[in-house]
Amino acid sequence: MKKYNIFILGIAVGVVAVVSTSGFANSALEKIEAYLNPNMSVELDGNKLALEKPVAIIDGNSYLPLKSIGQALGKEVKWNEQTSTIELRSISPSELIDKQKNTIDKKIYYKHSDVNNKYPISFKEHFSDHSALIVFNGKEYHIKVAEGDIYLDTFNIASASEAVTYHSSDLLLQYLTEDQLKEFKKYKMDSSTNRISPIQ
Repeated sequence: MKKYNIFILGIAVGVVAVVSTSGFANSALEKIEAYLNPNMSVELDGNKLALEKPVAIIDGNSYLPLKSIGQALGKEVKWNEQTSTIELRSISPSELIDKQKNTIDKKIYYKHSDVNNKYPISFKEHFSDHSALIVFNGKEYHIKVAEGDIYLDTFNIASASEAVTYHSSDLLLQYLTEDQLKEFKKYKMDSSTNRISPIQ
């Protein structure tokens, strides 16, 4: 069996999405022949990673999307157009928590029981990058569930009598439509008090 060397392909970070065509025209790009292998999986500490792009095979070497790998390792990945540099930066735990709390306060949430009673889903597989494979109406969806150690899109609020699960609109819109979500009551989260309240 042929062995593949593993490299990280910087251009797969998503640079195309943030750099103009003229930027590429003036850079020293070299045209190469590559093959995408969507059947090749990548595991980190025994956990399968969900890659944004398939593994690319170039001259017998396997190239992975840097953004997916960097995020799986807890790094922030950015493209600096001014210096034509892909930047990886470590995020401190406190910085990550502050960033996530700010994100939580801006999101709209729905009760899991309300949504699931009408549109039931089943979780098929969870991945180490906090994404999951679900089955809804007989179709599989690969959805983003959480980031870091704080769940941004799914969490439980416990009381003396019960624990209620909430999902963000960002998560639910990965397999439901906006019209379908209009059927349910909306909620907002206050991360400073960990209280959730209905939106009137």
